[in-house]
Amino acid sequence: MQRSILAKFTTDSAIINGGVMRFTFKGGGGRQGQTGQPEYFIGVQHKLVLDILQQTKFERPVYYSTSVGDPSWADEYVGLDNYLRLEGMCFRVCPAPQASAIGEGVNEAIMEKTLMTDMAFDEVHNDPNIGLKFRNLNNPKVYYDDVHRGYILNYRNIFYKYATYLLYDKKDTVRAGKVLQRMNQTLSLDLFPLSVMFELQLARFYETCGLQKEADDMAMRALASAEAIMKTPSLRAQESNMPEDAQPELIAADASVIAGKWDLALRYYRQLGQGSTADPILNYKIDEIEIMKKERAKDFAGALAVAEGLRGKYSMMAPDRRTQQAAQELEQHIMTLQRRLGRAPQPAISMVP
Repeated sequence: MQRSILAKFTTDSAIINGGVMRFTFKGGGGRQGQTGQPEYFIGVQHKLVLDILQQTKFERPVYYSTSVGDPSWADEYVGLDNYLRLEGMCFRVCPAPQASAIGEGVNEAIMEKTLMTDMAFDEVHNDPNIGLKFRNLNNPKVYYDDVHRGYILNYRNIFYKYATYLLYDKKDTVRAGKVLQRMNQTLSLDLFPLSVMFELQLARFYETCGLQKEADDMAMRALASAEAIMKTPSLRAQESNMPEDAQPELIAADASVIAGKWDLALRYYRQLGQGSTADPILNYKIDEIEIMKKERAKDFAGALAVAEGLRGKYSMMAPDRRTQQAAQELEQHIMTLQRRLGRAPQPAISMVP
């Protein structure tokens, strides 16, 4: 293909000078063959994608709709997982590898125009134009059947992917937070409820972005959902992405911590342990509440003092893995507090006799 086209998608001189696109073509139904190597079924739908790429040679853009499925598992992508770039509600196939925190590459300019720029209700174009209209997705007077409701998660995923990219690739908490705010303004939380796991995930995301009010509100939604499941266990069947080993008491406790409901968090953590003190990680979550109380009060020096005082209880040299894991979480929290106070992080030093 033309080197000038490759240069639009990569700065790698080896790829540009090579003048070709290289990827491992895969089909569906991956399984282990007799030789131990994966085997794939190559169907006409897979051959069609390859033919399109060979004929266009990227002189025209080639896209997948994001509704096809996630590139990590949908075989329609025929091995192009690492060659996709998110552009609005499409994945653009690129002739050179693309990557970001969400897996696929991201066209930031197009994401801003499609997700963060308003289009008038009656705006139309006679020529190709980039933009998305999200209409009546926050209007309680409009009815959506189950089929159309199924698309809402796909819409939310686009916003969430872009916010994740801004947070981890661009280190921009302000813009990432605005994307989440825009998502929940555009797609009504009341008309299209989230799963309890997504509610908790969003609460943590908001907290990371410094939007404590939004974090509190989302955490209270997660708390209410978790309590409803505890009260009526049959509701769990409606939580499609809730792992089998997920415990609603733990979700309720974690959500209570985010919302600053300390007594409620303690109650659920203790209820989860049923009075036992055998699990070091659960014990650490209980002890960590005192640290977070002081953090929420902006007493970072006090929070650091409490955290450092726990080092004797949670040692990296402990013989059991759970205590070691709790100790690692404690050390990460201590280093975060040290950085917040403008101090160089000082890891714990363990003396081995």
